[in-house]
Amino acid sequence: MRSAGCAKALPIVCLLWIVLAASACDRSLDSQDTTASERADPTPMLLIAHRGASGLAPEHTLASFELAVEIGVDFLEQDLQQTRDGALVVLHDDTLNRTARGPEADCSGRVHDKTLAQLERCDFGAWFREKHPAVGDRFDGQRILTLDTLIERFGHSVRYYIETKHPEEAEDLEDSLLSTLSEHGLLEADSASSLVFQSFSKESLVVLAEKAPRVPRVQLLDRKEVEPPYDVQLSEIAKYADGIGPNYRDVDATLVEAAHRHGLKIHVYTVNDPEEMRRLEALDVDGIFSDFPDRYRELNAEASAP
Repeated sequence: MRSAGCAKALPIVCLLWIVLAASACDRSLDSQDTTASERADPTPMLLIAHRGASGLAPEHTLASFELAVEIGVDFLEQDLQQTRDGALVVLHDDTLNRTARGPEADCSGRVHDKTLAQLERCDFGAWFREKHPAVGDRFDGQRILTLDTLIERFGHSVRYYIETKHPEEAEDLEDSLLSTLSEHGLLEADSASSLVFQSFSKESLVVLAEKAPRVPRVQLLDRKEVEPPYDVQLSEIAKYADGIGPNYRDVDATLVEAAHRHGLKIHVYTVNDPEEMRRLEALDVDGIFSDFPDRYRELNAEASAP
């Protein structure tokens, strides 16, 4: 019916309709009207829950991700590592000492040296009580999350922002990741917008670009890794990635403008101070990672209050 209507319209109207249709189908990192938690107040800056709501609950646990969804975020961020027996687990540190409690043989040392069965003997919530005594024991007993378990819990109702950690230590981290996502139907054309891949490893992102080109990719940047005038570095990144992830202390108007000039989104980590959130939003960054997503939601509420 649209084709028939366009045939009767003036050429300029037809052209406008084509442009709008193409824009609607664009695969980008832009915020969508429906967010991970189906909130009704989309904002211009994506809110990415850093390891879940990790300032309010132990990071990378089911409790942390469920709280982030309750708060209302655009993406849930996970750090992905591979165990000795090839399981994909959601953990940030390359060692277990900070966030795992339990038998020393199973719950200390390098993640890559442990089997999934060993990690399943560990408590990944008790450390949070040690750091924040006021929370009591409410998070004790949180278990290791595999990527498969996380997706089984939330399915297609949220969007996943996945970092490949230490890919050089895993023989097939990218292939295992893509296989798991495919099993859950998340690599299909209508689901790819529910994903973003990120990594500090250019090589990992290049592999993902070749094997899953529909999914946007973000090059994470160490502190001061890119410096003015930016163009040479950003033009290289734009060959294999769709965005950059700099430290918030490195972000100013010049970097934001340069990134956008090269067609790159800019997602900034890790932003917990409300004033810094306001500053970055004013600079027109495209998204922020935060341990306290509730603080950005509170800013939005204050801004919209009569």
